[in-house]
Amino acid sequence: MSSSDLAPALSDSEKAGILIVTLDGLIVAADSRTLGFENLADENVRKGITASVTVQYKHQSVSFETLGGHLSRNNTVVWKPRDQRWRALNVSTPTELSVRLTGRNNNPLFATRFTPSWSTKLNLSLKSPSSSRQLVHLEAGRGTIFLRLCYTEQDLPPFEGNYEWEWPYPIGCTDLLRTQKRIGYHGVNQSYAMKVVENADTPAEFEISHPFIAPLQFSLRAPDKLRLFSPMAAGGYLFSHLQKHCRFNVFLARFFAAQLICVLEYLHDHGITFACLRPEYITVDAFDHISLCRPDIFILDPQKKENVLPGTPDITAPELLLGQDPSRATDWWSLGIFLYEMLTGLLPFYHKDPEQYRHRITSQELTVEASVSSDAVGILTRLLEKDPTKRLGVNGASEVKAHVFFQDIDWDELLPRPSVARFELCDTNMIFKSSNDSGVRCNIRKQIQISGIKYMEESFDVYRWWSVIGWVRNERSGNTTQSNIIQQDRNEWDVTWDASSKEFYLHNHTTDENRQVNEQTTNQKFRWPFTKAGNQPTVTDTDASTTMRAVPSELQKKYALATALEFGCKWAVEHGNTDLVNLFLGKGADASYTVEVKHGPALVKAVRKSDQQLVEILAKKTNRLSSTRTLRKAVALRDKAMVKTLLSAGVRCDFERADGAGIGLSVSDFSVGPASLGTSDYINPLAIAARAGDAVLVRLLLAHGADANADYHDFGSWVIEHDDGVERGSVCFSCARPVQVAMELGHSEVVGVLLEEGGADIWAPSPVSRFIDHKCAVVARNVYVRVTAGLEEAAAAMRLS
Repeated sequence: MSSSDLAPALSDSEKAGILIVTLDGLIVAADSRTLGFENLADENVRKGITASVTVQYKHQSVSFETLGGHLSRNNTVVWKPRDQRWRALNVSTPTELSVRLTGRNNNPLFATRFTPSWSTKLNLSLKSPSSSRQLVHLEAGRGTIFLRLCYTEQDLPPFEGNYEWEWPYPIGCTDLLRTQKRIGYHGVNQSYAMKVVENADTPAEFEISHPFIAPLQFSLRAPDKLRLFSPMAAGGYLFSHLQKHCRFNVFLARFFAAQLICVLEYLHDHGITFACLRPEYITVDAFDHISLCRPDIFILDPQKKENVLPGTPDITAPELLLGQDPSRATDWWSLGIFLYEMLTGLLPFYHKDPEQYRHRITSQELTVEASVSSDAVGILTRLLEKDPTKRLGVNGASEVKAHVFFQDIDWDELLPRPSVARFELCDTNMIFKSSNDSGVRCNIRKQIQISGIKYMEESFDVYRWWSVIGWVRNERSGNTTQSNIIQQDRNEWDVTWDASSKEFYLHNHTTDENRQVNEQTTNQKFRWPFTKAGNQPTVTDTDASTTMRAVPSELQKKYALATALEFGCKWAVEHGNTDLVNLFLGKGADASYTVEVKHGPALVKAVRKSDQQLVEILAKKTNRLSSTRTLRKAVALRDKAMVKTLLSAGVRCDFERADGAGIGLSVSDFSVGPASLGTSDYINPLAIAARAGDAVLVRLLLAHGADANADYHDFGSWVIEHDDGVERGSVCFSCARPVQVAMELGHSEVVGVLLEEGGADIWAPSPVSRFIDHKCAVVARNVYVRVTAGLEEAAAAMRLS
């Protein structure tokens, strides 16, 4: 398709272009609460705060994050951007730019992570070429934001075969597609909802202009189709924010419902019945204003008195199930569904069986939990009236706006204006329907065993390979097979002295590899492997001068001794030699020492061998973090005897919030660095037991103080063994709490134990990541709805029992 085939949705006086935005810096007063946090003059407070600047054009926005602030002489704090890369926006008309400033505390122990702060607007003039520096002054002299803006005209590229457009994919259960337009090498990709109209001759000429409706920014015509593009607001989907909060308070629910009423009123006044309102169509911008995104609104026939958008609503109205045509009353039913979910966190009439679901919609009376206010119950009852002729709104939007529930809304002041944002920006890449929610096994893979090691077949495209998934364990003792032990014997290291180079080496008998023994071999990043104070050797002039002698220096001997102790202790554990383990520990070997951080210390090896005596010895000598990681491993192996032994030795069931977060860590607590482990390495043992559906282990951990409401992050995938092969299991609740993953996987007994014995809170807000640069994924909507409804049903049954 050539450039002549393009039909941008612009008037003759408008020209598509690119607005380049750069953040040069930010200055705020140290004694103000501009970023929502007090005492910015304190370096310990300041270094944990990230300031973010968001610039919004219509429904699109770009964001910048800053590095830790620097206190200047005039009692102001200077923040520099994390990177000097520019951001870009697709623009077409002169308008106002909205600027938002927020603060985020990265300390995992801090109660408030996100603090809304301040916003304003700038005038945008599109004169090409145009470049200017904008000083955005904060109110009351509290600081300044330094921005640079540069506008350049640019033609819209064709869609097919152009690298600037990403391959589109469906949004939820609709025929709406999501794509991204790349803007330069450093530019931020802008997300668009794309609607493809086949064999369309109708131009995009329906004039729709409302601040809560995403505009038609581009339309590209090909010989047999028309592509329509509307920007997706960068604040994310409204219902992804609802998922994080579980439910909105009445003020927030009323605020968003009022915006939806304004949209429906505008559409009805223009002869449009939406009739298919779904969560996939509702996003929010950087200032918490909704953006209804449905590009094909703009190709409706303006000559018709009544237009009905094709599609089905999220929860079908009863009249549609009974075969009637959609009407404006159908839209008010959808509003009632959304308001109910925002207030309660649940869908009304929900049932996992589709037939039962339809029956409830048409026949069952509406029930609302007692915590909902009487005014809210009143409007929900009227909006969810099964008879459309009696439904609130049938006589127009004015009767909905006049309901007592909205008495505090100033309808004239509701339209977008600078406001304090309540939400962090959220990715619009939300999955609304997961294909893996049926509980049916899929993708069974081959499994083989060689020399006591289990392998699983992996594949990608045309490539095939085998991955190690575990060891064959003796059913009686739990030990690995003898062949595996023999293989490990051949792969061990000796400490040897080389007279020619005058150095100690670790020598591998199998590979003939040599590794020099030095401080790096023994110190392992954080600490000297001896546990006793004063045992760490220091370099002296005498030591340095003797390195050229034919015999080892004192420093070399100490390094070699430390290495021999650590490797010797591990060798003794591997071979179950209790006397040697005690000897090495008595001579100063550190039980928490590890060469490969992911593999863990000697205690992990003892658990894998199911050697109870060694576990009892090492558990008393291993630090807290490594001990809890070992307990997690024992739970993953479903080795109840080892779990009991570790718990009896006082091993703690939960990680601390500071573990792995990079804040509040003491290098004397453990010998491995947090950067060496991933977020999934800090998943609590209770979550592992809940995922496995092992009620016995769950009870055991709860009895020893495990927190049923402790969050986990980045569950990832795991191997599930079957008689006919293996498969990789995965969950949608990758960042959640144990009771949620248990319900998702159908472990009803575990759910009951967590609720009754653990006091699990099913309405706790979604966990906030304590790990820097880790953002929690949003759960697929269909899975979230099923799990949340199941948990509420289980909790209700427990209350009645």
